[in-house]
Amino acid sequence: MPKIIKAVYEKGVFKPLEKVDLKEKS
Repeated sequence: MPKIIKAVYEKGVFKPLEKVDLKEKS
């Protein structure tokens, strides 16, 4: 699980707890 995204992995689905723009941190 990517550390740049705070999220919980539940039932095979990523549920982001915080909106993060991957383009800014890529």
